[in-house]
Amino acid sequence: MTGMTIFSIVFLIFVAVTVANGVRIVPQGEEWIVQRLGKYHSTLLPGLRFIIPYIDIVSYKVTTKDIILDVQEQEVITRDNAVIVVNAIAFIKVTDPVKAVYGVQDYSEAIRNMIMTTLRSIVGEMELDQALSSRDTIKARLKAGVADEALDWGLTVKSVEIQDIKPSQSMQRASMGTLLYRRLSANLLTSLTMISAGSAQHFRSHPFLGDWVLARRIDVKIMSWSTCSPVNP
Repeated sequence: MTGMTIFSIVFLIFVAVTVANGVRIVPQGEEWIVQRLGKYHSTLLPGLRFIIPYIDIVSYKVTTKDIILDVQEQEVITRDNAVIVVNAIAFIKVTDPVKAVYGVQDYSEAIRNMIMTTLRSIVGEMELDQALSSRDTIKARLKAGVADEALDWGLTVKSVEIQDIKPSQSMQRASMGTLLYRRLSANLLTSLTMISAGSAQHFRSHPFLGDWVLARRIDVKIMSWSTCSPVNP
């Protein structure tokens, strides 16, 4: 094998690699950002495209399909200091790939954090009952609140949905305790009323309830006697 043959083989390999680096096939649903010598140069649309090898570099591949962002669950404090748990889901679309890649470090994370912050602000202006019953209002205000910032990042917020909104576990436990206390208080009041009315027949048919209420009455009497001031002779 002569030197000319080796040179020809190397040259052909170089040409093949150069052509391969200069030809790009962009799939449907994507747009590619091309940088030339470190600076933005052009955007490649779907189809067969050509760039200058070794000078142009495909730096970013941006999807133009609808993106589903799951906004994780978070605790939010309402205006009346109640703690509720809320999470959401957003549907966004990249409409300007240049702004999306050069306007913010990570547009998905940026829009997710903005939704979380705006959601806390909206719910924080409401009382508990209003927040639990105003999904549509929260959704509309949330979309309007993030839409302008999203446009600066080359994004369009198509929809924001509230997946779940409910009292926190601590609030649920406190509510159950309050409900139990009210029921016990109501039962005790009913029992005392029946005693005052002289419904002895009812308590004879329910000896446990009668004994319990009688014991409570004795405790009350003892406490009242112990707190009475002694009578001066």
